[in-house]
Amino acid sequence: MKKMKKYILAVLGGGLLFSTISCKEWLEIYPEDSQPSETYWETKADVDGVLNAGYYYLRDMVESYLIPWGEVRAGCVYSINGNKLQSFQMNSSQSLCKWDELYQIINIANDVLEKAPVAQEKDATYTMAEMRSHQTEAYFLRALCYFYLVRNWREAPLITYSYEDDSKERQVPKATEEELVAQIREDVRTALATNAAKESFDTNWETKGRATKWALYALGADAALW
Repeated sequence: MKKMKKYILAVLGGGLLFSTISCKEWLEIYPEDSQPSETYWETKADVDGVLNAGYYYLRDMVESYLIPWGEVRAGCVYSINGNKLQSFQMNSSQSLCKWDELYQIINIANDVLEKAPVAQEKDATYTMAEMRSHQTEAYFLRALCYFYLVRNWREAPLITYSYEDDSKERQVPKATEEELVAQIREDVRTALATNAAKESFDTNWETKGRATKWALYALGADAALW
């Protein structure tokens, strides 16, 4: 019995000591419905990482969504897998009718546009030119996503701010086709007006896989033609 009491006291004593030195680290839990912004957006690498996530999600959509929404729908290519879009057998329950992944990329772009200046103020190595270059890529990603939205749905919610938590309105009404096209063209013009868009990147794969000045011009021309 004495041994049991000593064991209990030792455990309680150790727990008390542990809690005084480490409870802040172990019990500091961030809410699941928000992004801990105070621990992020500290450096240039943070901005680059978020921006690259946008490219990752865009690349992940190419085969499953972007080609069906574009080339297959237009009849430029034929899907040997029997795509329901080309046989006019679509209904609202099918994945091709969902646009949530585009809005995931739009939110990333909005994040970069809003938070890159925060990181630039904190990171002395993050130059204004680099920040503006990142923002031109974010403008491109947002404009490209809205271009896919307006061509396939004509009307869609227009969101130009980022979601960090549940405090912002999520039931956003649809914008008109004219409003969406105007936003696309404004994003392209704003990006080009910074004179920060790169003509090419340091590596060939980046030049082909990231938004350059020429990509912005091409998107602007497509939007104007539309």
